[in-house]
Amino acid sequence: MDALRPDRSSSTHFGLPKALEEVRKIQPRRTLFTGMMHLMDHDNVNEYLAKLMETEGLDVQLSYDGLCVPVTL
Repeated sequence: MDALRPDRSSSTHFGLPKALEEVRKIQPRRTLFTGMMHLMDHDNVNEYLAKLMETEGLDVQLSYDGLCVPVTL
């Protein structure tokens, strides 16, 4: 899922708050956010997102270049 900015959405991209709102609605087993801009500190945001697993059961993290996601059909 797209999560461009840490603070707000634009007309074409989700920001982190809106992306998390959608994750809470959809309740996927795992969510990887993509397309982040330079204002998203990868380590700090992933640390925050890891806490959501503990508090809300949401498995959410930022993706990264070279990430391989296995898909079983």
